[in-house]
Amino acid sequence: MNVSQNQSFKGSSNHVRRAGRGLIATFLIGAFAFVSIAMASGCRYSPEEKAEKVASHVASKLDFNDAQKAEFKKMADEAIADFRSMSSNRKEVASEVEKQLIAEKADPAALKKLVAANDVKRQELMAKWIDRAADFQSRLSPDQKQKALKMMQKFRERFEHRFE
Repeated sequence: MNVSQNQSFKGSSNHVRRAGRGLIATFLIGAFAFVSIAMASGCRYSPEEKAEKVASHVASKLDFNDAQKAEFKKMADEAIADFRSMSSNRKEVASEVEKQLIAEKADPAALKKLVAANDVKRQELMAKWIDRAADFQSRLSPDQKQKALKMMQKFRERFEHRFE
C-alpha cells in the first residue's frame, strides 16, 4: 500500500466519526424541532396530544419495536416537561424586562443575572438531551438510522425557513 492509500484509509475513520456526530446532531435538531412543534401555540392539540401524534408517526415510520416505542414516548413526555420548565423561565425574564421598562432607571445587572441563570439551565438541558439522544440513537438499527436521517432531511427542507 502506498502512502496516499494509507492516508486515505486513515481518514476514513474520521469520516465515520464525523458522520456519526452528524447523525446525532441531526437527531437532536429533529428532536428539538419535534418538541417545538408539539408545544407551538395556536395548535388545535395540546402539547401532550401533539407529542403523542408525532411519537406515533415516528415510531411507525421507523418501525420501532415495543421497547423503542416505550422509550421514545418516555423521552417525548420528559422533553415536554423540560421545555415547559424553560417556558416559566422565559415568563420570569419577560416579567423582569417589563419591570425594568417602567422603572425610572433600568438595572442591566439584574437582567444580565437573570439571563445568565437562564443560559445555565438551557446548557444543562442541552447536555442532558445530547446524552439522551445519543443513547437512543445507539439502539437504532442501521436501517432505522437511515430512515430517521431521511425523515429529518425532509423535515428540515419543509421547515427550514422557520429556523432562519
